[in-house]
Parts: sequence; structure tokens; C-alpha cells
Amino acid sequence: MQELPKRTLVPGAFRSLDGHAVVLYGSDEQPLVKHVAAWLGEHLAREYPVLVVGTPAHRRAVGAALRRAGIDTGEVRRAGLYTCLDATAVMNTMAGDGEISWRTFDRNVGELVRNLRMRGPLRVYGEIVNLMWLSGNRKGAIELEMLWNRLRARVDFELLCGYGIDAHGSDFAIGAAEGIIRTHTSVVPYGSGDSSH
Repeated sequence: MQELPKRTLVPGAFRSLDGHAVVLYGSDEQPLVKHVAAWLGEHLAREYPVLVVGTPAHRRAVGAALRRAGIDTGEVRRAGLYTCLDATAVMNTMAGDGEISWRTFDRNVGELVRNLRMRGPLRVYGEIVNLMWLSGNRKGAIELEMLWNRLRARVDFELLCGYGIDAHGSDFAIGAAEGIIRTHTSVVPYGSGDSSH
């Protein structure tokens, strides 16, 4: 089985992440929700903006976790600090023909990121790449990760991606996820062999 680069492993410590990080949560979404909420909540508590581009289920679960942690999601949303988008809708808007260009990505995502960044340090959680990966468009997922990196080279913000990939599963055994790992600065692995959560 292929090992993840040791320098990128951050076991469960989302609060220490910066740059462009990825969490591999396998089929267990609880650690994903818990740590995404902690990572975003820390930022919201400082009155900094966050952007969530996720599935409806994950947006609801993260919102509920934020409320349990004492964040009034309605209030931060009205203040323009908590912005949520549907990952499928954004993906479909950008990739109607199956390809995502820099122009369509920048128009649909980059402009919003730049506007939010004007309000303060920004954290973004995204799942469009996971939807592409799970649908079999692995090349497209890696290309989208590279567009995120291109945007980060122009705008200073922190990005966390979530993938339903088991860090102990077959994608790593055959090296299929290597391209995903290479596009990120930090990797938080969960999966069937992880009992730390």
C-alpha cells in the first residue's frame, strides 16, 4: 500500500491547517463534520468570513455542529460572514460541457472568494472536487484542484477539501489518489482503519 507523504499528515488537527488541505474521510462523515465545523467555527468566532461549498446534507450537519458550539449561524449569515453554496449547483454551472475552464471557475468561484476576502482572512471548505471524483471524473477533480491553487496564488485564503476516500482503501493501494495528494499542502486521513475519532 502506498504511504502518504509523512510531511503532509495532520491527524485530526484541523485547527493547525493552513494553505490547501484535504480531509479523506472514507464512509464515516462524523469526523469530517466535527472538524470542518471546528475549523470554520474558530474563524467565525473571530468575526472572519467563511465559505462552504458543500452538499445539502453536509451543509446542514456543519451548520448544526456550529450551533451546538454556540455560533448563531443566522446572525453570522446576515452579517455576511457565513456563505453557503450547493456544490452540485456550482459544479453544474461551471462544467456544463464536462470541462471547467479558468474563466468559468473564476467567474463562478473566484469573484465570490475575492469579495469575501475583502472582509478579512477567509477560510473555504469545498466538496465540488469530491463530487467529481465520486462520479468517476478523477481527471477533472485534479484539474479543479489546480484551479483552486491558481486562485490561491492570486488571493490569500485557506482552503479545505473533503473527499469520501478511505485512506486505508483501494484508491491508495493502487495509487489512484496520488494526484489528489500532490495538489494539497496538508492531508488529514481517516478511514476504515482509523479509530481516533
